Order: sequence, then structure tokens, then C-alpha cells
Amino acid sequence: PAGAPKGEAFDVEVRALPQTQTTSLQGGLLLPSDMRILAVGSRGILAGQRGAVASGELFINPFPTSSREARKSDPRRGVVIGGGRTLYDRNLELALLQPDSRMASLLQQRINSRFQRPGRDKVADATRNVVKITIPKEYRDNYRHFVDVMMAIHLDENPGRQDLRLRELSQQAQQEGADYEAIALAWEAIGRDSLGFLEPIYKSEEGHAAFYAARTALHLEDLTALDAMVAMAMNDTHPDQLRAARVLGRYCGDPKAI
Repeated sequence: PAGAPKGEAFDVEVRALPQTQTTSLQGGLLLPSDMRILAVGSRGILAGQRGAVASGELFINPFPTSSREARKSDPRRGVVIGGGRTLYDRNLELALLQPDSRMASLLQQRINSRFQRPGRDKVADATRNVVKITIPKEYRDNYRHFVDVMMAIHLDENPGRQDLRLRELSQQAQQEGADYEAIALAWEAIGRDSLGFLEPIYKSEEGHAAFYAARTALHLEDLTALDAMVAMAMNDTHPDQLRAARVLGRYCGDPKAI
């Protein structure tokens, strides 16, 4: 997966070689194998460096969940669940469609101002063509979420516009049918300046807005939101009770969460 840190596990698809007598991979075992990115060129197939290893028992789903899956079912194709493991960090790059030093520098500044911690290496490092991204240590176990938050950052950091944006997001969160995931990403992309707007929402402990506000506050390291999250997890009538319980599982070192 793009952005996966070293040691990340992932599923591996295995297919029987074509034009062989193999009729099924059921009960099969993938022996330890190197995984490489292959490129097809004018001189044939070129293999890149070893990027991952894979091994394990093959799984073929005997219970397709739809008629479409049943039609696609192939006993010559299986999956090793969690059988792959990356050998190095797969860092990310933001590529500019056209070289632009000013825009690349602005992207670097905004990303670093949001994610970089004192005394640590840069998260973003720009050239004219690309901005190289190093996933921060605190996001390594949730690197896909880091990418989502990074892509939600606004380039305009004018304090007045940011305050207006936060007020608009608070209003949107109170509307029925709101896109709470997008609102939560926008809150988190702004950073800890959002906390003053999140607190009154999550302290109400009512509806989806309270859950997403509390979850975002916790992502921003505001552990005072744990009380509200616990209350939602204990409330059998709350629409996000199960989600709240799952979030608490990430904070099992805290007595309140336990």
C-alpha cells in the first residue's frame, strides 16, 4: 500500500499459473517469496528491488456474499490474509502538474506547520516538481488517515478566514444528513485551533455531531474528550454507541477508557 511503513502487513493475492493442470488452490501454501515491482519495457520484463516478502496459507472464500461474487469465484485464485510484509517505508510524494517553486514551497510550509513537531525532521520537503512526504511517527499506525487529513489542509492560513471556516463547519455539523467524515477531516486539518469549537459540541453528547467532534478532539490529543466518548459508549440510545466503543479501544491505557 502507498505510504505503508516498514513491517506493515497486507493481503496477498495468489493465482495459479495459466495453462497448467492446477484446478484448485484450496488448502495451498505460499512458500516464502520475494515481492518486486515489475515493469514491462521494450527489452522484456524488468524487476525492481525487493520491496516486500510474502508467505502463508491460502484462503478461498466458500461463501460469496452476492451472485456477482459467485460468478467471479475461481478456485485457482486465493488470498493469503495478512501474508505480505513491507521491507522498507513507502514514503509519499505530492506531484505538481507543472513545476512551480512558489506553490511547492507553500505546500511544504502548510504541511509542516500542521504536522511537524519541534526537534523532528520535516514532514514535507519540496522541490520545484514534487513535495516529498515523510509520515509522522504518531501517524505510522494510521498512515491512511494521515493522508486524508493532509489532503484536507487549506492553503490559505489567514486567521480571519480560518475562524470563519470553523464557524461554518460547526453549523454544518448541526444539520441533518451532514457529511460528518468530511467535516471531521476539515476540523483535524486545521489542528488544535479547532478545539474551542469542538468542546461545546462533544460536551452535549447528542447525536452524530457530538461523536465526530469528540473523536476529532482525541485525534488532536485533547484527552478531556474521553469523558464524552465514554458517556456515548455507555448510552444504549446513542446512534454512535458502537463507534464510540471502538474509539475507546485505542485509549486502553487510560483508566477512563478501560
